[in-house]
Amino acid sequence: MIAVDHKDIFSDLGAAADLPDYDRRRLLAILASVPVFAAGAYAAVNADGSGAGGDGTAVVSDKVTVVTGPSSTPVEIMATEAEAVATPAAAPLASRASLFSAQSPWNSSPIKPRLGVYTLPTAKQIPWIEEGAYSSKIFRATANDSPMTVIADDIANQLEAGAVTIPRFPAATMPATGQDGHCEILDSVDGTLHSFYQLRRTAGTWRAGKYARSSAQGSGWGTVSNPDNVRAAGCSTAGGLLLASELGLDIVPHALAIGMDKNAFLPGPVWPATLQDYNGASTYKGTFGHRFPMGRLLMLPANFDVDKLGLPESRTIARTLKKYGGYIVDATVGSLNFYAETGSGWNKSYVNGRYSAAFGPDMEAIKASLRQLMVHSGFLDRDGKPYTPTPFRSMNLLSMRGPWQGYNGSRSFGKYDAATDFFGPRRPQTRARSASY
Repeated sequence: MIAVDHKDIFSDLGAAADLPDYDRRRLLAILASVPVFAAGAYAAVNADGSGAGGDGTAVVSDKVTVVTGPSSTPVEIMATEAEAVATPAAAPLASRASLFSAQSPWNSSPIKPRLGVYTLPTAKQIPWIEEGAYSSKIFRATANDSPMTVIADDIANQLEAGAVTIPRFPAATMPATGQDGHCEILDSVDGTLHSFYQLRRTAGTWRAGKYARSSAQGSGWGTVSNPDNVRAAGCSTAGGLLLASELGLDIVPHALAIGMDKNAFLPGPVWPATLQDYNGASTYKGTFGHRFPMGRLLMLPANFDVDKLGLPESRTIARTLKKYGGYIVDATVGSLNFYAETGSGWNKSYVNGRYSAAFGPDMEAIKASLRQLMVHSGFLDRDGKPYTPTPFRSMNLLSMRGPWQGYNGSRSFGKYDAATDFFGPRRPQTRARSASY
């Protein structure tokens, strides 16, 4: 299966250059390169990438991530095994991760991670904390909120478009202003996470380019039977989001969401991603030494010097990337994004009417040292308990679970009720051999 390309409308940099946010990223990058603005900047560690072999890909086995390359030639990884990263201080209970299950990849940290040597390209990868037009915000619904009908052009994991009734729709709900129009509604009553792409209100009617529902206590990722969601990787925009409530922590208690330009992608999603952009096979243009698949976990090495970063927000992000890492979940145009909740205050590129001299160098230093996770010995869940993820190849990859319901006017065999499948009674599954997507 393949995903809809959420960035297809901006197929080149020329089209994206008209966007205010993109112009601001470019301007900040230029200013950061001028000595008067970048005084005292931290010098990024340059990786030579020497000795890299194979194609930089990896497959997940039952116990560890096994590195593979052409003719079974292993890809060279960093010789030093990454050390455990200690949390500077225990986060208050109220600020600890509450979204998704304890064993969700978002809430897990790899055991004995070993990182690869591939680096992100220098071109079209301006490092940025996106908390504006192309980010998302989580609105929390309560029992007092009224229902709302949303007309969706695409309902994830179902076959046709249609009207969706959100039982509790907060009056303050407002999607991001960019072309993607992302938005999340977390229902505190039934634990449903409602995710939207291109949400907008037209002539008094709410409409969305895509709607997806999932459980806020699930894995936070797609499954083989329900692989789709509003991000290209098959997850919601709530996953990996730097929340406003997490600002000020020494370390964020979950992995981060990362978007990057298509010039760094390698076609073929890997666990925990279930999908990629529908035209990724032809538009992902990563070159040898600078290419990563959708779903790959990027981390900072244990020897990355967090204290040399100028901003406290940068140091928090760096500590988080050393312990949890960040998953590649979407394609951008010209930038390397860490996604923060809209208006959360994580982006300190421009404060009190002045550009920050530290923001650009901090982000460049983090970008230069990011490497992909290649080998691990399992994961620690949110409670610190070790576990080994189940790879997709060990599951039944061909699912025809229902219920399926025929109806008049259907343009297909029947209608798949994704909501019932997610939350209704489950029939026992049996393992079967079948072709993957």
